Amino acid sequence: MEAQRQRVTDLLAMGTLVKDIISIVKCSWSLINMVKRLQKDSKGFSRKVGSSRHSIVLTEDFLTDVASDIKGKPQHSMRKTAKDLNVGVTIIRRTVVQLVPTVT
Repeated sequence: MEAQRQRVTDLLAMGTLVKDIISIVKCSWSLINMVKRLQKDSKGFSRKVGSSRHSIVLTEDFLTDVASDIKGKPQHSMRKTAKDLNVGVTIIRRTVVQLVPTVT
């Protein structure tokens, strides 16, 4: 996707028509308009800060932190626990699944 955006930027800088860019790059009209708008506003093409996946790996240290937090405050919801630890709710859910022993 980044390569497409860069290619569209280069073609727009050369003055290529939008319909020609669509056929050359094989992209949508909305992508070209988004690139035009970002160029006009002088904004970069990089992703927003929170739009990528979370980088926390479920290490033993993190698991023990979550376990102690849950044992210390059992009435806290997953959302509140996630907010306290500055992680997403999905990370807390995955951690809880790993912490709970499987029932056979």
